[in-house]
Amino acid sequence: MPTVEVSLSDIERIAKKRIGYEELSVILSKLKCEVVEFRGDKLIYEASYDRPDLFSAEGLGRALRTLLVTKDGFKVVDVKNSDVEVITLNKPSYRPYVLGAVVKGLSLDDEAIAQLFQLQEKLHFSYCGDRALVAVGIHDLSKVKPPIYYKAVNEYTFKPLGYDSVMSISEVLSTVDKGSKYRHLVKEGEYPLLLDYEGTVLSMPPIINSEYTRVTPMTRDIFIDITGTELNLMFRIMNLVIGALIERGDNVEVFSVKVLDGSTTLLSPQYYVRTIELWLSNLRRLLGIDLTLNEVINHLKSTGFNVRESTEESLLVEVPPYRIDVMHEVDLIEEVAISYGYGELPTEIIPPTHSGGIHPIEKFSKNIKDIMIGLNYSEVVNFMLVDPDVLNALGISNYVSIENPKMKAYSVIRGSLIPSILQSVKVNLAYSKGVRLFEVGDVVEVGGDVIKSVRKVVAAISSEGVTLTDILITIKSLMNVLGVSYSLRPCENVVMINGRCGEVLVNGSRVGMVGEVHPKILNYLGINLPTAVMELDLSKLLHLIL
Repeated sequence: MPTVEVSLSDIERIAKKRIGYEELSVILSKLKCEVVEFRGDKLIYEASYDRPDLFSAEGLGRALRTLLVTKDGFKVVDVKNSDVEVITLNKPSYRPYVLGAVVKGLSLDDEAIAQLFQLQEKLHFSYCGDRALVAVGIHDLSKVKPPIYYKAVNEYTFKPLGYDSVMSISEVLSTVDKGSKYRHLVKEGEYPLLLDYEGTVLSMPPIINSEYTRVTPMTRDIFIDITGTELNLMFRIMNLVIGALIERGDNVEVFSVKVLDGSTTLLSPQYYVRTIELWLSNLRRLLGIDLTLNEVINHLKSTGFNVRESTEESLLVEVPPYRIDVMHEVDLIEEVAISYGYGELPTEIIPPTHSGGIHPIEKFSKNIKDIMIGLNYSEVVNFMLVDPDVLNALGISNYVSIENPKMKAYSVIRGSLIPSILQSVKVNLAYSKGVRLFEVGDVVEVGGDVIKSVRKVVAAISSEGVTLTDILITIKSLMNVLGVSYSLRPCENVVMINGRCGEVLVNGSRVGMVGEVHPKILNYLGINLPTAVMELDLSKLLHLIL
């Protein structure tokens, strides 16, 4: 869980109430947060991943104010029009989207600025794929001359944030800490830049902002830029940032920005209030308590929601734009439970209906993991959902697509572990000269009219001088420990080099494959070292050896 550090005096300023350590600990527990440490005026706590609005003092202070002081829901913010435009010109092909917003009337100090940048980094790490999917930039609007241009450049010079000297992009990527850390997210000769009308650099996303537009305690108006590959996620992250900024002033105003992308015009932000219908029968069934309509309304308001309409059977609840975690009626029921108090809910011990046990495939998987670790491999865990662009680029077309995905990057179910492990290799090579990785996980295979879930293991070696022999040694060692006889048969695979790819057979049945990854695949993924992989079907292997 993200660890957040805030100032108690700053929280009390936003909450408009003095709060003692003991009371704060109780309330944080209600908000699914855990106190790590009180250190003088500092509070360090762990926030739940599903409450990104609590990743900074603004959100926590607002939650405390609503829960303890006002108990009257949230204030609806009207987004006004502005004359600020963001224009795309020869935008980077691999990072095609940009959004903007303007927030005016802020009252900032050093602590407020520190909290905004903390929120930015916590969102980058938890929701934005460590900047790979989405990156946020915050700028002093008074130092920007619109319109703002989003474009790809071969080279440019600017002063990166926190530095006194002007640097070229190449120097930023090689000498600046953020440049070295995130250089794998940009393509050489196609560097993203945000510039204003006079050519002043605002940001080099997703690497670093410029010193020219630094936010200071004198800043009153802010321009927010969001760039990335997932437009829906970008809008949600924008709403979280705006939701924090509106707590930094008594008369804060939000203005839209017009994004001109070729023939497409987009208004940003989409800071809309959503409505969800809550049925009292569902609330009573899930929580086991019989609350009156007025009690439910009061609980919802004390957790920061508005009730637009109500009948004897249901309520139409308004959800603030920054509560991106609330997507369904059951989320509202959870908020009522938080306000009511989990400790006050009735409990009932349900007797077991059958004896439990560990499934054979889980025992087998644990054994495989232990063996792979003993062979000096490091385990990785990836999502089952992957980006179809990656699969298509690898020549894999037989997969299951999600009907209503929230993000393109997680819109299909993997049918092999190989694409996932190769992406893990790419990420880890940024921190090491060679890697030995493995994963044990599920895939969904499609064969005619049959779709089935299968447990597999994949291993990859990537370092200078790696050949097919290195990964064959792994298979031999693994099979020897398992006491399984196997054989190899040459085959062809779109991911592998012809002549350096084979099927793994046990009792004449194919249980996996092994090979050297083709250079064109490595080049596409940005892996600059030879790589060999193997993948085995553990479900089939277990069936054959039992």
